[in-house]
Amino acid sequence: MPSRWLLLPYALVSLGSGLLGWWLGHRRSKRLAREKTDARKTADQEQDTHQEQDTHQEGTRQQRRLTRQLRGLLDQTPQPLFIKDTDLRYILVNASFEHLTGKSGAEIIGHTDQEIFPPPVAEIFREQDTAILQAGKGRAFEETLPLAPGVMTFHSFKFPLHDQAGRVYALGGMSVDISQLKKAQDETRRERRKLEAVMGAVDQGMLLIHPDGRIALANAGAAGMLGAKAKELEGRGVRELALPVDRRSLPLTDRFGQDMGRLVLLEGAEDTEAREGCHPADEAMLPTPEDARSAKTGGTILIMDDDPLVRGTLRMILTRLGYSVVDCGHGRAAVDAYRRMLAGGRPPSAVIMDLTVPGDMGGVEATANILALDPQARIMVASGYSKDPVLATYRDFGFLARVEKPFSSRKLKEALREILAGRDTAEESPG
Repeated sequence: MPSRWLLLPYALVSLGSGLLGWWLGHRRSKRLAREKTDARKTADQEQDTHQEQDTHQEGTRQQRRLTRQLRGLLDQTPQPLFIKDTDLRYILVNASFEHLTGKSGAEIIGHTDQEIFPPPVAEIFREQDTAILQAGKGRAFEETLPLAPGVMTFHSFKFPLHDQAGRVYALGGMSVDISQLKKAQDETRRERRKLEAVMGAVDQGMLLIHPDGRIALANAGAAGMLGAKAKELEGRGVRELALPVDRRSLPLTDRFGQDMGRLVLLEGAEDTEAREGCHPADEAMLPTPEDARSAKTGGTILIMDDDPLVRGTLRMILTRLGYSVVDCGHGRAAVDAYRRMLAGGRPPSAVIMDLTVPGDMGGVEATANILALDPQARIMVASGYSKDPVLATYRDFGFLARVEKPFSSRKLKEALREILAGRDTAEESPG
């Protein structure tokens, strides 16, 4: 009995040791499991972090790629483009905008118009931008500005940019260079004014017929023949009016090669005065016996003028009067033509010489050369510069008559009669 009680402490110690070992093992297992769990969580977090980093990096790469593509697209766009912040400082421009300013993007970004453009231009832009930001809506402008490449005209559109809340956070804009278009429009207006002046000086009925068959311009002679005002005739069709159009016509093109139509004379214009009483002395346009005799004996008129419209109009009028016509665009060609005709034994009956030919031989020098070839040459001067000193003393330069442009066909005919009569006298004199 006593021995069993002596064994009890050992049993308890053994049991406690077992329980302690189990408890320590259990704690160790839990710790290892927790460590494994933490390790897995850390690994998962690291994996997620890596995935997020990869995703972010891929997003950054895509964003950079899209930015490069957008930048390339903007720089390939020929129209100047820009974006400004609400303080009107540039935050984006394309290559075309840089070209206009003569500055690089680095010199533009972060700066205002006052730091980039001349003060008058900068003030125009500031007023436009301020108005658009205040109104909150876009607006178009047409503006002519002195810029780095020169004076240019633009059609521009500026507009506010809004965030998701509807607040304006920036101002954008683009411009289209219409300088060449404006120049073409100005040139067309100048050509029309010149054409109106030439047609207005012609006593005969004359029309400019558009390529589609409508009347684009009519002079007073045509209006008188047709019993209507010149403006009332514009836009009406030639077939509609059954016009008595001369077979001879002058095709016209502008300086850009665009078809302007054809210039025509109306048949029966010589009888206008008798029927309508609208402008005097139209019978003077009828070929006279002297004209017919000149035509039969070689009646050729040599024309020198650098303006195709003037040459063409003269050809139509002179042909109508019964002359044959040779026309040249500058003095050297006129001298060569006269030389060939003289060598062929049929020199021109008369020469109508333009006074000024920019960049080439003008009328004074050409006349001197022709008179050296043929002292009996009959030459008249025609010029649009009424104050030119040559016109005041034209006989000193070998001209026998003068007529100012735009000249009337009546005055032209009178001048031709004068110099042709002198040639007839010279040919009939014995010496």
